[in-house]
Amino acid sequence: MFPFDPSKMDPKVLMELSQLIQQLPPEQLNRMQGLMHNMMAGFDVKKDIEEFEKSLPPEFREKLMRLIGSSMNAPAAPAQMAEVVDSKNLDLHEARLTILRAVRDSSISPEEAEKLLFPE
Repeated sequence: MFPFDPSKMDPKVLMELSQLIQQLPPEQLNRMQGLMHNMMAGFDVKKDIEEFEKSLPPEFREKLMRLIGSSMNAPAAPAQMAEVVDSKNLDLHEARLTILRAVRDSSISPEEAEKLLFPE
């Protein structure tokens, strides 16, 4: 996924994010908490996080992307979306679908999506 600053998020979106995370199965929630603990302790958990992200249900990832995307202001969205496309956590098909969903949800304009999908 891509980094974001929760302190700049709308409290309503933070509440929705909290509710979404609570929907994770207990074993995934425990794994996420362990990863967060290790990360805060200074351990390199990049590979573990990548594996964890791949294990998340697709509908969870979609909801998460939509929530985070809705919390971003419009000018920042294309740059953030480019990070998602460049991320090795998503395959090409998932990246394209993420961009198309962002257009559908008005997170980015069709022109911005075209630049992401077809870079010069």
